[in-house]
Amino acid sequence: MTTTLSSKYQVVIPKVIRRKYSLKPDQKMEITDTVAGQIVVKLARPTPMTHQEVIDRYAGALAGVDTPWKRAGKDPAIWLRQQRDADR
Repeated sequence: MTTTLSSKYQVVIPKVIRRKYSLKPDQKMEITDTVAGQIVVKLARPTPMTHQEVIDRYAGALAGVDTPWKRAGKDPAIWLRQQRDADR
């Protein structure tokens, strides 16, 4: 598979490769060269988020979501128990 280096030194990664590795825009890659004159491109491994980063990122994500228990005006635990009891 071949590709062309643009006048701005940009390389297009073929669609087959992008799909195979689920590549996304702004994804980091490591580029190195070998003694044999080859260029090696590796996907940079993202550092995992800390527990606090996960909490900060997703806290309140469902705050404005319309839920069945909100529509019923009930506490979620009570609503869930009533739904389970109704299924029996």
